[in-house]
Amino acid sequence: MSIKGYLLIALAGLCMAFSGCGVHPSFKTTLVVKDQSGNVKTQFTTGEPIFFELSITNITDVPMTLTLASPQIYEFLVAPAGETQPVWHWSSDKVFPAVIVELSFAAGETKTYLVVWDQINDAGRAVTPGDYVAQGFMWTVQEAKIDVISAETETRSAPVSFSIQ
Repeated sequence: MSIKGYLLIALAGLCMAFSGCGVHPSFKTTLVVKDQSGNVKTQFTTGEPIFFELSITNITDVPMTLTLASPQIYEFLVAPAGETQPVWHWSSDKVFPAVIVELSFAAGETKTYLVVWDQINDAGRAVTPGDYVAQGFMWTVQEAKIDVISAETETRSAPVSFSIQ
């Protein structure tokens, strides 16, 4: 990410910290890592399917709309622990048209998306055992520009750590 991108994220964070700014979060986004039985888990064996569950909630009491960069509603990234460059993007083998899409949420509504990762990186090779971090986010016009593991926002989950043994 460019220095400008980091500055914009920092400015948005500072703005949210001060109520006089007029910016109030509308969404809360969370990522949970699970095994194939649906149990929350942080350690996986090599080759074991890893399930990522992304939930986004409209935390307001009014309907809200997200503007998406394409029909790709969400994205998931996996990077080695301590790094920001992903070794895997959920969308790496998918194609979406370049069309702006709006996604509506009722007041208090939560939408949940589940994907499975087979521990294969974007180059088509199995990842090595080790510590990793995953992040999920909505493919909004703003988030689509940030192709790295980064700070949590209202439409981007906090990074979640897990390991492969």
